[in-house]
Formats: sequence, structure tokens, C-alpha cells
Amino acid sequence: MSSAPADLLQFRADARTVTGLGAADVGIVGDGAHQKTGGYHEGKDVLVTIGRYHAPATANVGSGGEDYSARQARDRNGLTNSASASDVGSQWPHGGRAAWLRWNNLLYAEMRDHQDRLPALRAINVSLDGKTKKRFDQLRRDDGLIASTDTVDTHTHLELWRDTEGNRKITLDRIVTLMRAAVTGTTPTAGTEDDMTPEQDERLKNIDTWLRGFIQGDAQIPLQNQGKTSNWPNKTGAKIDQIATKVGIDPAGLGQIEAAAKAGAGEAFAEQRQALIDGIVAALPQDKDGTLGIADVRAVLVDVLLHGAAA
Repeated sequence: MSSAPADLLQFRADARTVTGLGAADVGIVGDGAHQKTGGYHEGKDVLVTIGRYHAPATANVGSGGEDYSARQARDRNGLTNSASASDVGSQWPHGGRAAWLRWNNLLYAEMRDHQDRLPALRAINVSLDGKTKKRFDQLRRDDGLIASTDTVDTHTHLELWRDTEGNRKITLDRIVTLMRAAVTGTTPTAGTEDDMTPEQDERLKNIDTWLRGFIQGDAQIPLQNQGKTSNWPNKTGAKIDQIATKVGIDPAGLGQIEAAAKAGAGEAFAEQRQALIDGIVAALPQDKDGTLGIADVRAVLVDVLLHGAAA
């Protein structure tokens, strides 16, 4: 029997949190009826059993004798025993059927106008008005919305390219973002770059804290990365002490100078903080594989602090 992959199980959990639907209302693996007809709800084991997939993957590409979900090269190359589809029911406890319809329209508009935001999503079977059944397929974009025989007046059907299994978080998170906007009746953010995860938000806060401490002269500034905390010594205060000793400034005078310097630096930092943060974030390499380390962040911090953010 075909199985539900980890990323679609996580999508189900996220979708349920937003919509209030039960587990049975966010389907992944096909039931008996689906097993007879194939499709993205089924994996390789079922397609072979019903005679709708013939190995090897490099043969029969585009053949009408293959299941439509295992006909394209990228689907054949990514074919496993995992399902690669999800059906989302229409009766949302959060927002009702009206929210479901709003989501359908947001999802279709996103696929039509911003394909890059949903790179793993091949097609949807959808109803934009709750009555008319339609399909939109990225493989045949020029056809636009075409008629569908799927029962999408009661659910929305999502098909994901099989070769994206395990690498479709951007797409699935974006779909959930559109769900959230539909439930709240708000306009979704422009794209995935604006959908900050808690980890990304925490990283920005840590950079902000480090910059503040760097300028104000705090001795140890913690910066967290990948769950680990690193204290980077700030030598500003020590340098001031060394200079003061050489020129013979008494401790009281040194304290006044340090206080004035920190106050002035704090005001300057308040004015420039956002520009510095924006510059640092823009200069950071893309952490696509989760390997961004302290050395990477430090190198960017030093470069931006010494030379300024790129124009």
C-alpha cells in the first residue's frame, strides 16, 4: 500500500491547525477507489499493480500507457511508494466554506500569476464558486482553467511533482500561508521571502542584540545559531581603558567619557540600526541546506560594519 511522506504529513498538521479540519478531511493516500484509477494519491506499488507504470523510469516517458501521474520525466524519476497529492475538505471549522472558497481563489491566482512561489505544485482541481469544477495544470498553463470531473465542489485537490518529495517546504508553507489569509480575511504577504519563521525572527533579534552590544561596549554578546550560543568578546571597553591609561585620564573622567560615548553611540545606532540589519540580512548567504554557521554571519557583520551596506 502506498504511504504518506513526511512533508505531506506535516502539511496536513499545519493545514488542520489553520482550518480546524479533522485528519480525515486532509487526505493524502488514496482509498480503494483511487487505487483502481491511479493518480498522484498513489505510489509506485499501486501503479505497478494496476498496470499503469512500466519500468525503467527512463523508458515510456510521455506514453499514454502510463498513468498521467507517472508520465512526465520528473515524475518517473521521483516515483516512490509515496503519495504525492492532498485533498483538503471544504467545511472549515475556522471560517467555514466561505474561507475555503477564498483560499481556492487565492491559490489559483498564485499559481496563475506567481508560479515561482509554488514550484512543487503541478496542478489543482478546484472550484472558485463552490459549484463549477475546474483544473489548472502548470504543465499546460496556456490552457488556463479547464473542466474537471473531480468532486471539487466539496474539496480541493493538490498535485505535487513527485521529484520534489522532501524538498517542497516552500510550496507547502506558502499554501498554508494562503489558508491563513483566507481564514482571517486578510491579504497574504507578497511571497515566501516575507513569511518569517520563528527561527528566522529569532536570528534577526540576535543580530540586533549583538549590534547593540558591539557599539555600546558590552563585554560578552550571545549570538545563537543552529541552536548553539556563541559569546563573542567585545574589546571596545578594554581598548578605551588602555587609551585612557596612556593619556593619564582619571577614573571619574574615564567614566564620564564612557557614558557620553555610549549615549552618543546609542543614539547613532538607533538611527542606523535598521539599515545595518537590512544590510546584514541582505548580505547573508542563502541558508538553503541549513549549514549557515557562525563564521558566515561574523564575516558578513565585519564587512557591513567596516564598509557599510551595499547600495
